[in-house]
Amino acid sequence: NIASEHRLDHCPLRPLHPGTSRPNLTTSHFTPSSSASPHPSTPADSELSLSDTDLLSSSSFPPSRDSPLPSSLLSESIDLSPRPASPPQPSTFTPPLLLNILPDTDIDPPMMTATPATWFHGDGQNGENPGDFIEQVEQGFTEKTTDAHKIEKVGQFFKSGSAAESWYDTDLFMTATTTWKDFKVANFKKWPKLKPVVKTHVEKIITLQAHRLTEAEVTKKVENDGVEEWAYVCWVNRAQVLASAVPDSDGMLIEGVRKDLPQSVASLVTGSYATWTDFCDAVRQIHPNDLTCAQESDARLAAVERELYCPPPPRSSSPTTTIQCMMECTSLSAPHPPFNANPFSTQATIQMANPFQGMIPQPATQRGRLSNAEHQAIARRNQIPHHPNTTEGIALYEHQITTWHAANPNGRLDEHWPYPLTPGTAPLTMGECWKCGTTGHHGDECTGHAIPEGEYRWHMIANTINRAPHPAAPIPIQYIYTPPEYYYSADNGWHTRDREGWRSEAQDEQGKEDGPAA
Repeated sequence: NIASEHRLDHCPLRPLHPGTSRPNLTTSHFTPSSSASPHPSTPADSELSLSDTDLLSSSSFPPSRDSPLPSSLLSESIDLSPRPASPPQPSTFTPPLLLNILPDTDIDPPMMTATPATWFHGDGQNGENPGDFIEQVEQGFTEKTTDAHKIEKVGQFFKSGSAAESWYDTDLFMTATTTWKDFKVANFKKWPKLKPVVKTHVEKIITLQAHRLTEAEVTKKVENDGVEEWAYVCWVNRAQVLASAVPDSDGMLIEGVRKDLPQSVASLVTGSYATWTDFCDAVRQIHPNDLTCAQESDARLAAVERELYCPPPPRSSSPTTTIQCMMECTSLSAPHPPFNANPFSTQATIQMANPFQGMIPQPATQRGRLSNAEHQAIARRNQIPHHPNTTEGIALYEHQITTWHAANPNGRLDEHWPYPLTPGTAPLTMGECWKCGTTGHHGDECTGHAIPEGEYRWHMIANTINRAPHPAAPIPIQYIYTPPEYYYSADNGWHTRDREGWRSEAQDEQGKEDGPAA
């Protein structure tokens, strides 16, 4: 019997999906084994008989315990008789619901999600910071971590054989430490937190002014927290942090820091800045190529200044050196015309010698100060903007005056410290009046508004520097010779008489009775 050979509990039933029909159970699904029937199957035997159908009842096959179908379906008889094909009917089976099983929230997650970077020794080596160590340990705790677990786990990060482990194993458990708060108190009592030094206001200003950038560091790249940046950008970032620590909300310290900038950076940071944010943003916006060009220009100017300042090489010593020096210092002048020693003689002549001729010449002294060209180069390098006579220009000029006096309390005035010019006045060295700063008249004719005393002095200095050196014109000197006076007397004949003595005698005899009539 085919049904007896193939029981349904050996062929588990599966639920039908919606939209599929129930299959017909034919011999295509139950093929007898070769031992069950000695004859090969024929088409007549391919279909199950009705008697075989009766055997496949619910009484012969108990419902499977693992089957997902309801017991009511399994209790019904399964009809295996052939039937005509019919269109598939929709199934009324409802698939089982899938339950989203959530993890048990009562189970503690792993306690340590982060571990300290290094072991804690407790002897201060390698720059240990007790506060940082405890904070790193606490980053691994969760809300479910108990105090007992915290105290137990923190001991695992004390280096074996170190002073910290010895304290943890002996001294700590001698005290009543049951909470994490008590442990932190005992830990910081053993290893106190590092206390930073609190700087005064003056010390903060000194730190800001000491933060400088050299010309050699401007175009270099430095690594900041693993990122490469330009050195001038790192410098200005640090300067802004130091300025905010002062604090300098009015920007009064900007000009002092700006004065110490390298020349290449200072030449590209123009204008006035009222806040540190504006000043630092201007420095950050500088392009590195512009800095390179500015450095090359400054190098050429420095080479010219060195060439001007460098004295000429000394002359090689030779036997004619002294003679050449004497010839350079010798001044030849035209001889004076001869005169007659005796007014009555036409032959006797005496030539008067030059009293300054024949002096030993002295070698020229070497230059001990800068030339006008050098002073002009320094003045151009330190030139400050000259603003127009507008509302904005006047405001910028007043800020320049305040900044100049704050940065230069001694009032030094030279090409290194030029004084700001009044808006609307004429530029320097343009033939301007030093009293009012305008052109068209001289100082003795000035009736305009007087400029500040510092600006007046700066006009004088600038015009003196700009004046081209001229050789001193020779001063003509005339030597006057007073010849003696000759007169004749009956007693002495022709003889000379001193003119001054004759005048004194004439004055003595004047007014007497034998004197000339009035």
